[in-house]
Amino acid sequence: MRPIRFVGFAVVTGGLLIAGCQTLRQMAHPEVRFKDLKVKKLDFEGITLAAHLGVKNPLPVNIPVAKTEYQFMVEGKPFIQGTEDRQTIVGSGQESVIELPVRFQWRTLYRTVKSLAKQDSFAYTLKGKMHLRLGEQQSVAVPFERAGKLPVVRMPKLEMQDARIMHAGTDFVEIAAQVGVHNPNPFPLFITAVKGEAMVGDIRGIRLHSGEEIDIPGKEARPITLRMRIDLRDLGLAAVRMFMGNQLPSFLLQGKLIGQLPIKELSNPTVTVPLKLEGKLRK
Repeated sequence: MRPIRFVGFAVVTGGLLIAGCQTLRQMAHPEVRFKDLKVKKLDFEGITLAAHLGVKNPLPVNIPVAKTEYQFMVEGKPFIQGTEDRQTIVGSGQESVIELPVRFQWRTLYRTVKSLAKQDSFAYTLKGKMHLRLGEQQSVAVPFERAGKLPVVRMPKLEMQDARIMHAGTDFVEIAAQVGVHNPNPFPLFITAVKGEAMVGDIRGIRLHSGEEIDIPGKEARPITLRMRIDLRDLGLAAVRMFMGNQLPSFLLQGKLIGQLPIKELSNPTVTVPLKLEGKLRK
């Protein structure tokens, strides 16, 4: 992108003198370049972006950046407005980078632009003005703008498919619960682990684990097996009978699936999928 330049700013008051009686108007102008837009965090709840603007100062004096005003537009519609007012001094002959944070929730975006419910990506425009001080009484606003596309990320759907007793004895019980994971996104989701607990009948605090990793292609579904082991030795005869009879107990699974998104712009590709499912055991 070509450098964004400003022209025609006023001469700084306060007695700033340059050799040869040059004024700032006659010198090289500071430049504002849109360096990049980084995805710092992306998950199924929202997205955190960091826009980096480079400010190059060719003048023989330092230039303070007073504030940066910006607007984030989605599909041509205003969505977020903000002001970054952390002041920065751009040294003479130096370049400084100003970071603009942009964070939003997907549900807020869907309410603003309803058409995104059927899209896999959206067009954005980030534009604004950077305010530079040229003295106690003078300042100038330098415009900037960047447009591009970003992915839409949707929460995977979990479905309880089956839960069976794999082993039932007087000392322990092993249970395998099969959970269907539907990936509604156009990119794959790689499930690496599960963290959580189960309640079976009135027995609480049963740790969930899975000895498998699954790769779920975009727009497809795959099952994952969650396993539980219940030590019955300290629970008494009533707990043993609960798994031996014809009326098997119900259960509740709570926790999260841990996965990764293969999106190269992400600094941390790890995501979590909330897990809360219930059902009744089968033999």
